[in-house]
Amino acid sequence: MPRFVKQSAIDAPARAVFAWHQRPDALAQLTPPWERVTIVRAAPSLAEGGRAEILLHMGPLRLRWVAEHRGFIDRGDTGGE
Repeated sequence: MPRFVKQSAIDAPARAVFAWHQRPDALAQLTPPWERVTIVRAAPSLAEGGRAEILLHMGPLRLRWVAEHRGFIDRGDTGGE
């Protein structure tokens, strides 16, 4: 299965960044406004097995994408500030 990995340096405490990504609206906030994307169903959490359903609009085509969280490790309490 294809895998996408990206790293970024963020000038904020790790706990705060982790908590931000756990917010229910995080996916919508991360989606660029120019992308023709509809979030049909956001994952209720980042926990293992959480699923989001996204509709990608590509010209006359619509692509339904179901993303499932796997390998979740709760880094919220690691003190990585």
